[in-house]
Amino acid sequence: MSAENMEVRWFWSHFSESVFTYQDGQEQNEELMAQYAGRTSLMGEYLKEGEAAVRIHKVQAADNGLYTCFFSNGVFVGQARLELQVAGVGSAPQVHITGPEEDRVLMVCTASGWFPEPQVQWRHPRGEQFLEFSKVQAQDTEGLFSVEATLVVNSGEKFQVIGPSEPIVAELGEDIILPCSLFPIMSAENMEVRWFRSHFSESVFIYQDRQELNEKLMAQYAGRTSLMGEFLREGEAAVTVHKVQASDNGLYTCFFSNGVFDGQASLELQVAGVGSPPQVHITGPEEEGLRVLCMASGWFPEPQVQWRHPHGEEFLEFSKVYTKDTEGLFSVEAALVVRDRSTRTVTCSILNPRMKHQEKAMTIVIPEPFFPRTSPWKPAFLVILTLLLLLLLGAACYAQREHSTKKRELQKQGTLHQTKEEDRQTKEEALKDRDERKAAYLAAWRKAQLYADWRKEQFQACE
Repeated sequence: MSAENMEVRWFWSHFSESVFTYQDGQEQNEELMAQYAGRTSLMGEYLKEGEAAVRIHKVQAADNGLYTCFFSNGVFVGQARLELQVAGVGSAPQVHITGPEEDRVLMVCTASGWFPEPQVQWRHPRGEQFLEFSKVQAQDTEGLFSVEATLVVNSGEKFQVIGPSEPIVAELGEDIILPCSLFPIMSAENMEVRWFRSHFSESVFIYQDRQELNEKLMAQYAGRTSLMGEFLREGEAAVTVHKVQASDNGLYTCFFSNGVFDGQASLELQVAGVGSPPQVHITGPEEEGLRVLCMASGWFPEPQVQWRHPHGEEFLEFSKVYTKDTEGLFSVEAALVVRDRSTRTVTCSILNPRMKHQEKAMTIVIPEPFFPRTSPWKPAFLVILTLLLLLLLGAACYAQREHSTKKRELQKQGTLHQTKEEDRQTKEEALKDRDERKAAYLAAWRKAQLYADWRKEQFQACE
């Protein structure tokens, strides 16, 4: 039913704590609580359908809690309650270390601007939670919470070595830091620290007896690695590799040893090099089209190549050849055959697969005269050739049909001749049979005549 002529209220715990009031066909803003003044509005177009939806603008922490919706038509009243749960995500946590002092280290985590009171977790490197730590929470004038959580870590002989879980990307020629640290936090100033490649003997950096040992390093790293020594007391053995080369690409292992226990962690360094921009030129006609060649050098790793139409679509069919120089950098030659004479421009793009934002491209204009010329006699020749093929096909069909007709006539004549021959043979056999029967009859008649004559003679003799 319509609520346009009713009294509608939204309030908190008590009727007097008004959030919104609608009475006598209009909003009554003077009765509202101060914190909601100018922050609530009625979606009035739904009142005639009995809906009193109220919008609260710019929700605050103080808006959290229970609300009551009240209707009255002067005779009957009714109400319903709902809960508004306000949530606010504050600042990212900031962690700093106090100590080490004696045999322990304090790790303090702080964050602010959260609502409601945030949950805090301290986790081991493998994901297990620390169950014992202290935390202090405070609420500011806007009702938002700040938290300070302190974890006490006891330093001991056993430790874990922690490295980054994701690969580190470095550009050719820049300096890159390879991070590695101990957990729990403890000083590594009196430990042996090594960085090496696939094998322990392939040393990238060595720290032993509180000093760097450069004479045992691989030749390619001599003078190119250094330790950020100021962090050793906090258990960090971050090493800087200066002027990154293509050969630096690959896996590295960070190793700690205190003489009793040791541990290690691995990380991957992905080297990326952006080389020269592509050079594009036309080499000449090929396969009824025009061959366009794109060349670039000094890239690492193997770059991706794209040929694109003027509207951005990619050519899918083209050839490419990679070569590698003495420094491990790649050159590429990509050849495209353009067959569509309406294509006036093509673009060759070179991209580094590890740095998608790094792209170099060149566009070349293809003039019409560069396409192979088509002879004016070629269309006429194709038409004549087509007609000849059609004539040959027709003649072959006609000859086949004539041959089939003659073959059927010959088969018919052969069948007729065979029938006549069979009739002749049948007649000859019938005549022969008749002659044989006649001869047999005559023979029997003669025999009977002779017998009669013999009897007659015998009879006469007796008389």
